[in-house]
Amino acid sequence: MISLKTFIVTLAMYCFNTVAQDIITSDGQSMGAKSIFMEVCMENMSEKRPDAGAPYSVYDFCNCMADELLPTFTKSQINYYFTQDHLDEMLTDSASRYIIVNCVVKNISFDSIVSLPPPLIIESMTLKENEPLVDSIVIICDYESKFNSIKEQRLIYFAKENDWDEKKIKEVYSKIKFLEFDQRRYYGGYSGYSRNDLLAIIEYFEAMSQEELQQSEVRYEKIILTNFEEEINYSIKKAGGLIQ
Repeated sequence: MISLKTFIVTLAMYCFNTVAQDIITSDGQSMGAKSIFMEVCMENMSEKRPDAGAPYSVYDFCNCMADELLPTFTKSQINYYFTQDHLDEMLTDSASRYIIVNCVVKNISFDSIVSLPPPLIIESMTLKENEPLVDSIVIICDYESKFNSIKEQRLIYFAKENDWDEKKIKEVYSKIKFLEFDQRRYYGGYSGYSRNDLLAIIEYFEAMSQEELQQSEVRYEKIILTNFEEEINYSIKKAGGLIQ
């Protein structure tokens, strides 16, 4: 089996490859051919192969990583995770874990889940049921206003740095929309919570006055706010013509 270092070097060698089906990042950059990534990923992850008879495989994991997870990150983020030995950080992030598990579950049969339910799949099925509760929290806590607040702050920064006039600022502002934020990031942000936890959170926030809610220090999940800022930064750069 090849080492993680070899895995990283091999991936880097092909990061500008445009052959066959490429892995495209969230900022529109190519990380190379999916076939190359799959070959290296499967060999590198082989020591973590599930027990025989499990309804998912290393292939399932790597395929979901290529199709569902990597496209949610920018190229610079992926380079950070793969070239600075932070791969574990990427895979243990709750939002990333949710995306991978949800993808794996989507591609295996229900009969297999019933006959041999791995812990990850049980958790993911529960998370799927909890998504309407997370949707309620997003509305109650008014994540949209926080998104817009971060958007305004970041836009002020970029406008100052690039000497944009008022017309340009309004044009860029209008192109960045809260409803276009990837919902899976919300679900991943709350993936560590049980159904009862989420119901308790909803009850807790609903009992607050509007003023109390606005002053609450636990109103938002920090990982979601981090995702907001990363996506907003990229969207401003793209809408403002700073990147292609």
